[in-house]
Amino acid sequence: MLVTVEPRPGGYGFTLSPSGLVFTLGNTPSVTFSFARYADASVADTVPSFADRQAYLAALDVWQEVAVGRWRVARGSSPGGVDEIGAGVDAPGEFVLAAAR
Repeated sequence: MLVTVEPRPGGYGFTLSPSGLVFTLGNTPSVTFSFARYADASVADTVPSFADRQAYLAALDVWQEVAVGRWRVARGSSPGGVDEIGAGVDAPGEFVLAAAR
């Protein structure tokens, strides 16, 4: 089976396909976003929800689209290092690195 991971334009994210891809319980893949090199935390300067850039970075999670326009934090989303966030992948679809407002 061909599995495709395609980056989402304009941010940290990807699409995992095909849509019928099924993972066995206890044997699901994981994803780690490493953002040390290209991260732009300046978005925190324009969003009043975050006190500063560090607060914005601390609020980052991996999100998975569960229905069109409806997102949830991916299973186990948590920091994996100073500039990394990881999570479990339960099903194919859209994934992004973002902070809830």
